[in-house]
Parts: sequence; structure tokens; C-alpha cells
Amino acid sequence: MRKTFAAIPPTAETALAAETTAWRRADIGSANGHANARSLARALSPISLGSTANGVRLLSPDTIDLIFQEQANGIDLVLAMPIRWGIGFALPHPDALTEMPDEKICYWGGFGGSMVVMNPYRRTTFAYAMNKMGQVTPAGIERTLAGYLYQAGKRPADMPLNTRTDYHPFMVAGVPIGGMTTGASQPKTIVQARLWGGQAGVWFDPNYQGPRDIIDNVNREALAVMGSGVAFAVGSYAESIGGVNGVPPHDKRHRTRVP
Repeated sequence: MRKTFAAIPPTAETALAAETTAWRRADIGSANGHANARSLARALSPISLGSTANGVRLLSPDTIDLIFQEQANGIDLVLAMPIRWGIGFALPHPDALTEMPDEKICYWGGFGGSMVVMNPYRRTTFAYAMNKMGQVTPAGIERTLAGYLYQAGKRPADMPLNTRTDYHPFMVAGVPIGGMTTGASQPKTIVQARLWGGQAGVWFDPNYQGPRDIIDNVNREALAVMGSGVAFAVGSYAESIGGVNGVPPHDKRHRTRVP
């Protein structure tokens, strides 16, 4: 991962370089394409529309079929996450983007979180492109932690943020936040029990804030995995020179009112 991103690290400084004339005139494979969401969707819509867009045939059906032929399926050695590859695009994978339906879909993302998704079955192309870049974001922290957990052989899952926590003031101030948890008083679902073991309907931590919530009942295996994961993320961002301790300057933060 470090070797791959060494030349063009995904930082705010690289984003500023991408605005220069020299960058835009250069030929940097898989790095310096320039578009907005509308043009992305228009350029790639022939994949969703069976080779033709705006009355012009740009691809043959055989070429489109090649996109959806699986080439690799497993943990990507650069992104450290499960990915299923076709030709030129990623294909749906239950452990990559769980919200993506298991249909004839291809997709990929770009710098900062941009993404385009093509679905020939529904004849639909969806594209997203942001208009502002940041140094470290909660999504970036999440990817860092999830990448570690995959390498440790553990399947991560999202947990919604809320306003009744100690990190809420940091969210309001525009400071990126992120972390890891093994769960507390939330009942484990059937899917979660299948992924991580245990019994559905029972709290993740049956001792949470109870008389048995003592050090003798700490799951030391879970503590080792989670502690090492946090140390990995802290160490990764500590080595970043993109901002003070990996946090954007005050005037570069985006303040959002969270109710």
C-alpha cells in the first residue's frame, strides 16, 4: 500500500496539485482524469445502455460483456479490502459494498470519494463527484481501520454515529473522528451472529455497565485485535505530513451543525 501511494499520496496537498495546469496536461494513468458527475455519467452510460448513448454506438456488446467477467476475487493487496474485479471495473462483492445489490453491476471510485456505478439490467448510470477535498475524513479513518481488520482476519461493519457521545463536539467543530468498538448493549442480529459468532438477540457485551463489568471478564483476544487496530491507525496518521497530526488547518475545516 505504501509503495503504491508513495508517488501520488491521497492527501489534501495532492488535491491542490491536481488543480494546476501542469498536472492537467500530464498523462498520468488512472490518476488525472477530470470530470464532474454529469460528464462521468454521460461518458460511461454506454455500458448501462447496451453500447449506445445519445445515438452514437461507442462499444460493442461483446466488449461490455468482458467487463463483467470475473478476473480476481479476494483481498486487494493495495486497498487491503475484499474486491471482486472484472475488466476495468469492480463488481459487486458482499463484503465490499454491502448496500450494492447482487446484480449485473460494475463500478469504481476516485480521489476524494467520487464514484460511478453502471447497471445494464436497470439501464442506469449513477455518478458522484465532490466539490471540496479534505485531508482526513471519518470515511478515510473508517477505511484505514477496516483495512487493518481485514488483514487481521476479522470482518468489520459500520456503526452509526450519534450526538450523545464524547466525540460529538469534535464532529461539530469539523474534526474528523473515528474508532473501533466490539459493541455494548446492542442486541446481536442474526446476520451479526453468523459473522462473528455468539447468539442472536443477546447483547454484544452482556456484562456492559453491570456488576460483572470488571477486568477479569475482558475478552483479551478482542482487546488485542482492537488495540492493535487503533495503534495501526494512529501510527499511520502520525506519519502523515499533510497537516498537523493529520488534521486540516482550522480555516480548512467544514463546520456542520449537527442537531
